[in-house]
Amino acid sequence: MVGVRLLAVVGVLALAAGHARAEQKVTDMDRVHGRFGLGVSLGAPDGLTLEVILGKRWAFDVAAGSNPFRDGRWYGHANLLYSVKAWSYIALAVHAYVGAGAALTSRAGQNELTDTTKSLRIPLGLQGSTPLQNFQLYIELAPRIEFDPETEVLFEGAIGFRFFR
Repeated sequence: MVGVRLLAVVGVLALAAGHARAEQKVTDMDRVHGRFGLGVSLGAPDGLTLEVILGKRWAFDVAAGSNPFRDGRWYGHANLLYSVKAWSYIALAVHAYVGAGAALTSRAGQNELTDTTKSLRIPLGLQGSTPLQNFQLYIELAPRIEFDPETEVLFEGAIGFRFFR
């Protein structure tokens, strides 16, 4: 009987310690400078995405692939992102972010590699991460202002995931 009680007490203490440790990892500023994540994006673009953490609130994001919103033409962008923690719960931290960046998109024409459209983009999104920051899901809406051949405002979005190292 004493052995069962002791086992129960040890089990409760282990669960409480594990919960406190997970809570601590999520509530601390969990974005570590120099870490990078590589993953897949669906939307604008359908392709690969890379994020490099520059500091507790800053990150640099690049992506390249095809753009399903523009007839599957090739597309690439680079953004500087500023994030704030929106909320956290035990094993999940959610950050809201806003950024500014640039994009290049091929135009329908004779030579899609040299005939490109330049644009500015303002990504807005949410990122959900595990406490150890090794896996991230994100959803993004990005208004984009194209300048060539005429000025046009477009709304694009993407969902994706990244594995961090």
